[in-house]
Amino acid sequence: MTDTTKLRYKSVMRLDRANRIFRIGRFLWTVGKVGDGEGYSNKFSIALTPKFVSWHRGRWEWIVVVLGIRLHRQRAYGGHIV
Repeated sequence: MTDTTKLRYKSVMRLDRANRIFRIGRFLWTVGKVGDGEGYSNKFSIALTPKFVSWHRGRWEWIVVVLGIRLHRQRAYGGHIV
């Protein structure tokens, strides 16, 4: 049985000039016990960017941009994402 924490939302509402995005907010949740080798922490963030379409995939994350809306999904096994 997997222990999952409830979904939390954090409003960000700030401009990130270095990455050229306006961060709107993020959803956070954990699965299992983070740090025991089996659990992990998750983040799904929403932002606006001046790009039309873009796609990036890493080992533990992906970023999709469609019509200026940026969706970013990230997973961390070593600790909690804040």
